[in-house]
Amino acid sequence: GEVKFPGSYALLSKQERMSSLITRAGGLLPSAYPEAAVFTRPSRRVGRVGFDLRSVLREAGARDDFVLEPGDTLMIPRFVPTVQVSGSVNSPIAVAHVQGKRFKYYIDAAGGDNYLADLNRAYVRQPNGIVEPYKNRIFPWPDKNPRPQPGAEVFVPAKDPDERKDWTAIIGSIAQVTASIVAIIVVVTR
Repeated sequence: GEVKFPGSYALLSKQERMSSLITRAGGLLPSAYPEAAVFTRPSRRVGRVGFDLRSVLREAGARDDFVLEPGDTLMIPRFVPTVQVSGSVNSPIAVAHVQGKRFKYYIDAAGGDNYLADLNRAYVRQPNGIVEPYKNRIFPWPDKNPRPQPGAEVFVPAKDPDERKDWTAIIGSIAQVTASIVAIIVVVTR
């Protein structure tokens, strides 16, 4: 990635941390985008790990300055000035990032959600791997409307066809139960 000397490195000790590896790689280039760094650990099937590289760069030994293991990878990409919008939207595209704009802005910029969209399961995957769900809440609670960072992905999944409610059957059942309750009340009150 965007370090002075990219490549594969052997660990110097069993306690070597990410900050030490970045120093050995010559530090970050000006084009680096630390907020979008990707750290993966294949051992024990951990996979991608969400973390804050800025805190690692500020303070060696910080909470996110992980002790490295053989096979770990750290990729620090170039700055990405867009937000990718995908899933059940009318026009899946990359939208130029606008500072301070929230989730719905990017959905609208992609033509809005389509008829298959399930906004209750929509989310933002920030460039560091952390996932923030969108929640459309009913008044008086405010929506949980995350702010995508540059390089983030906004994803709107499709509704599950098996979750559709058969309103005709539900209303029929309610009417049947109501009629039974009324009949019982009439019999009891006589």
